[in-house]
Amino acid sequence: MSETFSIEFVFAQSNGLTQTGGDTGTTNAKESSSIQSSSDSSSFIISGGDAVGSGNQIMCNSSAGDKGTMGLGLKDSSGVCLERESRPDQPPPSDDDEDNTASLAVSIIIGCESRGGNPSDLAVCNFVLNNIEPSVFSFLISGNNPNPSNFPASEAGTDVSLGAGDYRIVENVDDEVIQSLKDDLNADEFGILPEFTGDCTQEFPSLDTATGSVKAGDSVECNVTNQFLVQGGTAPSS
Repeated sequence: MSETFSIEFVFAQSNGLTQTGGDTGTTNAKESSSIQSSSDSSSFIISGGDAVGSGNQIMCNSSAGDKGTMGLGLKDSSGVCLERESRPDQPPPSDDDEDNTASLAVSIIIGCESRGGNPSDLAVCNFVLNNIEPSVFSFLISGNNPNPSNFPASEAGTDVSLGAGDYRIVENVDDEVIQSLKDDLNADEFGILPEFTGDCTQEFPSLDTATGSVKAGDSVECNVTNQFLVQGGTAPSS
């Protein structure tokens, strides 16, 4: 199986509130996000006013014409789009493989949200994202003879070959690395909120597990977004 990965635009913002309407006079806001894939290089643009309800936008544009956008609804919000490497197209399975096996693609996205950061929330999130490797996380797959069944997360993502039926994904994290990063930031609070999307359903209240099912010959995917949440952190000076 080939390695698979899509460009992911990861947004680091200074609060968890985003405006969803177009009326610049309202202060109603709620949690929301939009991440779209592209197949080429990207840049980010911040536009709009800085008042509450201004509807600032961050646009991750690519030469291919695709873009991901994020609405910002609070003053002093800031953001950054971080580009990951693109993944090659996955070749179709052979006739023999279709009869007996299926494919599960597991990918990871790392994001950050900071509040009360010093010198800024953006600086704190940049420090987090620049000092966390995907391999800090790992996955354990159970089901109908998955291969591989235990592997570190990677920017390229991982294809798992397995038989038809139910499967379960468990995400683990290197706690020592996370504690070290919290100490470096001298943060009041520091945690990770995982979210599983795609062809898998997150289990509650554990949050770090998801389940799904696949038919013989089918290809499914499970995308895991790990959002770092930082309160009162200070980005070390260069």
